Amino acid sequence: MNKFFLFVAFLLAQFAAAAQTDVKNTMALLQECLNLNTNSQQDVIKLYEQIGVIEYTLANFTQRVKLSELQKVEVKPHQSGFAVDIRCGDENKCISFIKNDTSNTPLTNTSVQFSDAALANTFAENLATLITHYKSGEPAVEKILHKNDQGKVPILGVKRSPDQKEPAAVKPPVAKPADPVDTDDEPEVKSAAATPKLSKEERDEARAEKKEELQRKAAEKKEAREEQLAEKKQARKNKTSEAAEQEEEDATDKPAVKSKRKSAKKTTDEDAAEDAEETDAKPSGRQKNKTSGNKLIEDVGDNAVSDEKGKAANDFCAQLQQILQSGKDNQFKSLEGKLTNAENKINDSKIKLKGARKNYLSWFQKERAFISELKSGNDYELVLKEFEAMQTQLDECLGGGWDMEDKSNSEEYAKLKTEVKDVEFRKDGDASMPAIRVIFLETNDKFTMFMRVK
Repeated sequence: MNKFFLFVAFLLAQFAAAAQTDVKNTMALLQECLNLNTNSQQDVIKLYEQIGVIEYTLANFTQRVKLSELQKVEVKPHQSGFAVDIRCGDENKCISFIKNDTSNTPLTNTSVQFSDAALANTFAENLATLITHYKSGEPAVEKILHKNDQGKVPILGVKRSPDQKEPAAVKPPVAKPADPVDTDDEPEVKSAAATPKLSKEERDEARAEKKEELQRKAAEKKEAREEQLAEKKQARKNKTSEAAEQEEEDATDKPAVKSKRKSAKKTTDEDAAEDAEETDAKPSGRQKNKTSGNKLIEDVGDNAVSDEKGKAANDFCAQLQQILQSGKDNQFKSLEGKLTNAENKINDSKIKLKGARKNYLSWFQKERAFISELKSGNDYELVLKEFEAMQTQLDECLGGGWDMEDKSNSEEYAKLKTEVKDVEFRKDGDASMPAIRVIFLETNDKFTMFMRVK
C-alpha cells in the first residue's frame, strides 16, 4: 500500500513539473513577441506565478493584470499595425495602470500594440493559454485572432503554442506478460512524432528571419511616408511658381488692356473716357478686384453660392495668421486672456480657433506655446480623417514657402508604445516665425488630435 501511495505521489510531481514548464515556456514566448516587436532584448513582462498576475512595464508606466479575471483577448487591426485587446469579465476592473508617480488607475481593458499580425496573433494565443491555466471554471476565455485576406490566421512559424515536456513514464510493477503473439499490424505511431520539436538553432534562425522581415516592413513604411511628404512639398513649390508666373503675366497684360480701353473710349467720347479712368482708379467695395461688367456678374453669382461654404475656411486661415504673427511679434503676449492656472502660467486664448474644442496658452519645452484641442473620441477612423483633413487645410492656408515634415519618430515619443502621428509645418528662411505641429495621439483607448504653435 505504501508503495502505491509513493507511486501516485511521484506521478503527481511529474505532472506538476510539466505544468510548470508550460507556464515558463508560455511566458518566454510572450516576451519573445514583445522583443521582436520593439527590436530589443529588454524583459518587459513578468509573471507573479503564485497569485496569477502579469506585470507589463514600459518607460513611464506599469500595468498589472489579474489573469483569472480576464474574459476576452482579441487582435484588432488599425491604421499602423495591430492591437491585442485584453478585457476583464463583467466590467470588472482587473487591470491596474500605475504611473511613475505611483498613482494607480483601475481599468476594465487595455491593449498591447504590434506592427505585425503574426506577432500579435502569437502573443494573443499564448496569453489566452496562460489565462486558461489560471481560470477556474466558466466562462472560458474568449480568443479572437486576426485573419488575413485569404482567411488564414498568420502566426509565428516557430511554434503555435509552447512545448510541453511529457512526464517521464513510470512503469508500475506488472505481472509477467504472456507469450508474444505474431501480428501483421503496423506499430502505432505517436502523435508527437508528427510534430517534431525544433532545435535551438532552428528557432534562432526563424527568429532572425522574422526580425529581418519586420525591419524591412518598417523601412518600406518610412520610405512611402517620405515619398508622400516629398510629393506634397513639390506640389506646394509648383503652386507657388505658378502663382508667381500668373502675377508676372497679369502685370504685363494690364497696361496693354488699359491702354486699349482708353484709346477706344477717346474715339467716341472723351468725357466718358475720363469717367471710366476715374472709376478704374477708385473702385467701389463690391467691384474691388473685378475686371469687367460681364465678369462682375459671374463673380457675384459664384460668390452667392460659395461664400457660405468658404467662410469657415477663410475664418480659420485668418485666425491662424493672427496667431502666427502674435507668436512672431511678442511670444503670443497679445493673445493672453484670463489666467486659468497661476502656478503653471496657463491663460485662455483671446482667439478661439474655429472648430476647436479648447484654445489656451501654455508652455512646452520652456517656451510659450498656443495649444488648440481640435478633436477627441473613440472612433479611430473619424479622428484620423480629421487629422489628414487638417493637414490639407493648413497646406492651403499657409501657401508656398512652408516645409512639411513628419515628426512621428521624434525623441519625445520614444517612450510611448501607442500610436502617434505628428506633422510639422515650418516657414522657410524665417527662424522667428513659429512652427505648427498637428499631433494625433492614442491614450487609454481614446484618440486625440491637437495643434501646437510654438
